[in-house]
Amino acid sequence: MRMKTQRILAALLSLVLLLALAPAGWAEGEEGGGTNEPVLEGSGIGESVSLPAAGVVLDNKNSVSINLVPKDKAEAPDQTFANEIVKAKVEADLYLIAPAVADTMYDTYSYNFTGSAFAGLKTSIENALKTDPAVPTTREIMLKSFSPIAQAAAEIVKTTNVGTQNTPAATTQSIIDVGNLPAGMYLLILRGADLAKNETETGYFTTAKKSGTGEYEDPTNPGQDVTITVTRALSDNYEFLFEPQLITLPTKTVETAQGTAQSYNTAYGVWSKTLSITAKPDWKSRYGILKITKTLTNYADLSKDGSYFEPMTFSFSVVGIKDGKTVYQKVVALSVNSPVDEELVATLEDIPVGTEVTVTEEYEGAHASGQTGPQRTVIQAPNTTTAEDGTTTTFTSKVSFTNVNENTHRGGHGIENKFTFNKSTGGWGWVATGGDGATSGSEVEE
Repeated sequence: MRMKTQRILAALLSLVLLLALAPAGWAEGEEGGGTNEPVLEGSGIGESVSLPAAGVVLDNKNSVSINLVPKDKAEAPDQTFANEIVKAKVEADLYLIAPAVADTMYDTYSYNFTGSAFAGLKTSIENALKTDPAVPTTREIMLKSFSPIAQAAAEIVKTTNVGTQNTPAATTQSIIDVGNLPAGMYLLILRGADLAKNETETGYFTTAKKSGTGEYEDPTNPGQDVTITVTRALSDNYEFLFEPQLITLPTKTVETAQGTAQSYNTAYGVWSKTLSITAKPDWKSRYGILKITKTLTNYADLSKDGSYFEPMTFSFSVVGIKDGKTVYQKVVALSVNSPVDEELVATLEDIPVGTEVTVTEEYEGAHASGQTGPQRTVIQAPNTTTAEDGTTTTFTSKVSFTNVNENTHRGGHGIENKFTFNKSTGGWGWVATGGDGATSGSEVEE
């Protein structure tokens, strides 16, 4: 009789605990995020907080298997995602939020926060686990409850020295296996093995924008995008962004028509100490730096007595090809407004890494001749090094051009127009930069 009552309680008083790794979608990013994986249901008995028990014994033999390549990316004709994420050397860090404690009466377990670095999250977690049996608990509800808690846990990890179960980088099959884990709740962080724990250009903590209509919705500003903490891994060409997630071990599985799947109900299924997860990070191209350098000799003295120098503007077309496609096109101007016989530089920082660019000087000034033909280079990932004296140098891709004054004393210079779309106003901003460096602009309605 007791076991029957136990099953009825578990069936009726169920809640969903977030186990998904995949972001529901990002506000920014070229290739976009993925869709959340299924989540697991547990049971909440009255006001006490409890989750599915590991059966009779809660031991240290639990494991997590993380597949970094979802099925749609593995079977696609273009294998770019699968190839690049392997090169990113992803590792998994599992931080124990709280160990599991077996319930003495029911097929459940609770959490012991005593001595945990995350003890400050205890109330938030307990409140998130309490559900109303009369209201169906959906994946969206639990994401909204647990995603902010995962963010808070990530902040603790970022600012304190918390111990972790660290794993080697993913194998060539893009599978990360973590074993010998005690039963409990964990914060899962996926990151690049060659990145440091900070928020610098060489660190794995960073931020991303997320739609404010989902789990991070701010009631005071509904629909507004929010900035969240994410972790990253870098290949040569791409940046992969992972959202910190909470998981719990062990779990249950059931046999379905499609095979074995994680259970949505603690009253049915077989207890499993292995959790399988598919990660679906957001990914986007990395950007390198291109410097176009100009050396101008014999600057024109239009006044013949050195009292007046005509501003000169040089323009360059930049065309970038990657994987057989044109991915970048831009015209950039470099203006000179004083005598110079040294190198000047125009810098572009928005070209995808791995792009082969061709830079052609289209306009050589009113009284100068060009001596350099079209230049080609492949955009490299920025690599900053620090010398012994503390100075830093960032490696960039570079092309160079040289012009010579013909002493024709002809006037004339150019203007570079820049247009920027303003999302909030729905209009275009226009700025024109003249050869003398002066700017002007106006707002043009869309």
